[in-house]
Amino acid sequence: MSKRKIKMKATISNLFYLKRAKVNSKGLVAIFHRITVNGKRIEKSTGKYIDPVKWSVEGAKMKGT
Repeated sequence: MSKRKIKMKATISNLFYLKRAKVNSKGLVAIFHRITVNGKRIEKSTGKYIDPVKWSVEGAKMKGT
């Protein structure tokens, strides 16, 4: 028996973004997480809400503390 090493390559990306269509009664919007593996996407809610003013679109994260 010969032992072969199999190399697997995958392209993976993570993105956090606001779903501005999902505004709650306090005026906060939902934070979503998108995971892409080899072109296939999965989007899930983090269950967290944030004031859109405190969100950095460029950094895909919250501003400040």
